[in-house]
Amino acid sequence: RWNGQVIGQSGVTDNPYVKLWQMIATYYANEPRVIFGLMNEPYKLDILTWAKTLQKVVTAIRAIAPKHVILLPGIEWAHADTFISSGSAAALDAISNPDGSKTNLIFDVHQWLDKANNGTDPNCVTDNIAVFAPLAQWLRCHGRQAFLSATGGGNEKTTNCNPLLCNQMKYLLQNSDVFVGYTGWAAGAYDTRLLPGQIP
Repeated sequence: RWNGQVIGQSGVTDNPYVKLWQMIATYYANEPRVIFGLMNEPYKLDILTWAKTLQKVVTAIRAIAPKHVILLPGIEWAHADTFISSGSAAALDAISNPDGSKTNLIFDVHQWLDKANNGTDPNCVTDNIAVFAPLAQWLRCHGRQAFLSATGGGNEKTTNCNPLLCNQMKYLLQNSDVFVGYTGWAAGAYDTRLLPGQIP
């Protein structure tokens, strides 16, 4: 969004967004370890229109940085549990590099362990295996991969988050042919009061 308006689906065209990514790609063109995450948690969008916007961005980036990993986020806050049902999987699967390949175009998903699946409750209720299992099957069937770019659970001794989080990470590791990595929210020099923090 830009000033509350949805990029490419309101008064704001795709052009500024494409230009932004051209500038970012130019700045990091010679740094292959940088991953381009195109948008954080899109929501309340038309997925087919959003996929067209992302295709424009991918095409623009590839003219500058042809080999960098690009993370493609679906709608509904990029949640893994709705990635297929929201139409995100099918729509984003159509995005390709200019040469028609899909190399280094990775799906970007988020998934939390609390009841609301938004990281606002220190108590965890799931290890998300029931979420990731069907997604893993879909990814294998379509020859695609995903990156879990946001996850976490409360790290207080009074919660059961640590074992559930460990189970989730173990499952992702066991299915690393389709889940290529993850980043944990607040797993660094962050305020230790953050609910989904993973700081020991």
